[in-house]
Amino acid sequence: MVDQQSAPDHRIVVGIDSAAGSAEALSWALAYARLTGGTVEAVTAWQVPPMYAS
Repeated sequence: MVDQQSAPDHRIVVGIDSAAGSAEALSWALAYARLTGGTVEAVTAWQVPPMYAS
């Protein structure tokens, strides 16, 4: 069996929302990804307001 090392994961995960700091975080993540050859995954979450839930 050959020793196999997995390649390092150059993934930057950043949470985004409507806050001003969120845009800054995304900008930083994109710049860092360019420097490191990484990829950016921007994530957000949303919850259905209770009055619309069935």
